[in-house]
Amino acid sequence: MNPVTLLSVTFAAEASPVSTDVALVIGGQFSPDHLGPEAYAAVIARVAAAPADHLQALTAQVRVASTAQLLTLWPSALLRLTWPLDPVGTQAATAEIQATYQKVKPLDAAQGAALALRLQDLATLRAGKTP
Repeated sequence: MNPVTLLSVTFAAEASPVSTDVALVIGGQFSPDHLGPEAYAAVIARVAAAPADHLQALTAQVRVASTAQLLTLWPSALLRLTWPLDPVGTQAATAEIQATYQKVKPLDAAQGAALALRLQDLATLRAGKTP
């Protein structure tokens, strides 16, 4: 397999459309302005049609991400999309992802700040609120 890097997430060239959607959403540039309104709406529709699949792909991508990758990703972006569609699945995914982020050891102040933002978003979601 040839590795492909898409928005800081490395995965197999045979990545599923769901994995690609997840990488787009959590990569930090997920907006109609960056993707175009039609492409953005298409991703939103695919997430809405299969929230559990997207949550599974999200947790899989977070599990294999390096510290540097974790600190450039925004898993809460996808979790906010899935929350109204699958609150139980989103809560479980949030707990797993939060545990992963809590193990991250930042190397400098910038990484510490990035980690704090992500942990704050995840804690808000775990409390049953959407940031």
